[in-house]
Amino acid sequence: MYRILSINSFGESGCVADIIKAVTVEASKYGFETTVAYARGNEPTYAKSYRIGSKLDVYSHALRSRAFDEQGLGSREATLSLVKFGESYSPDIVHLHQLHGSYLNYPVLFDWLSSTGRKIVWTLHDAWPFTGDCAYYDQIQCSKWKDRCHDCPQVRAYPSSWIFDRSSENFDRKKKAFNSIDANNMTIVTPSSWLSAEVSDSFLSKFNRRVINNGISFAEGLYKRTHSDKDFDKVSLLAVAGKWHVDKGLDELRELSNLLDYSRVKLTLVGEISQDQIDGFNSSVEFLGSVKNRDVLARVYSKSDIFLNFTHADNFPTVNIEALYSGLPIMTFGAGGSAEVIDKQTGWVISDVSEAAALISDFTPSERIRELCRERGSLYTPQRCGKAYVKLYREILSLE
Repeated sequence: MYRILSINSFGESGCVADIIKAVTVEASKYGFETTVAYARGNEPTYAKSYRIGSKLDVYSHALRSRAFDEQGLGSREATLSLVKFGESYSPDIVHLHQLHGSYLNYPVLFDWLSSTGRKIVWTLHDAWPFTGDCAYYDQIQCSKWKDRCHDCPQVRAYPSSWIFDRSSENFDRKKKAFNSIDANNMTIVTPSSWLSAEVSDSFLSKFNRRVINNGISFAEGLYKRTHSDKDFDKVSLLAVAGKWHVDKGLDELRELSNLLDYSRVKLTLVGEISQDQIDGFNSSVEFLGSVKNRDVLARVYSKSDIFLNFTHADNFPTVNIEALYSGLPIMTFGAGGSAEVIDKQTGWVISDVSEAAALISDFTPSERIRELCRERGSLYTPQRCGKAYVKLYREILSLE
């Protein structure tokens, strides 16, 4: 029995936890046992688990991060306890996921990993591991991380700092800690080719890289549209976010809303949004707020024709896969890896809002388009994602 220790901020909820679950299920078929070390949310139901620290520890770490710009430098005792658990568990591979989230001391963790020479897989879900502060920089076209971060223009962005800007010190500390690992002992996985290329320009460039696209679960038939669900008199546009803000393209959506012909088009936004953010949108736009129920969200997808993802910064948005599987072509600016799931038959990469408006004006829905999108979306299954990780595990352990 080979052992995998997966480390992530959340154990049960969120896209990353879904990926860990998919890998765990597939890995178990090949004789791998997985234990998930986590700090936030509910205990995983799909694997053995180890809870890192306590809620109080997370809160105090978050306060330290916000006050002193020291994300990843709190939770020392909690991380030492994790190391102690890791020694007793003796994993064959340590699989790292999101290390930010105010729960882990990365210098302590990497001291242990480098001293033991353990094999490591590190899935980068954003750019935080090689910047001095931020998780995303694409929206402001910042490239300081290629040399050395300083005077961070996003010090208030996640993970935010209220007072200090220690991006230079953080950059140096991460570079030293992460490069303490022997190049042969760590493989970096990115969900998108875009992020892999970015890593090649960072201080993590010495490590081997692998692109493994994320996969998400679908309930068979859940997103299948029926003719009775659809108002065929209008082209239905849908945009979805957990919480709306400018980085998700809210300003562009607002601009687009005032260019549309509502006699033939309908625009719906799903996600948490304030009244101040709604101001300036055309009065015909429908705002559904946060939709937690998957069945309800599925029906919203099923009544739509085009999915709008105007994000300014994203690695490999799984919401695009949901849209494709629901039969919706995607319209995106192509920031980060947002365009990597589509081809010429299943979406458009646009340059500005006026181009989007023109394409929408010329668009005619068809079942053939929906069919092509579903076929494309079905490529990104959790099983396929899990198999790719298992293949990587087996290669690392010289099992194939």
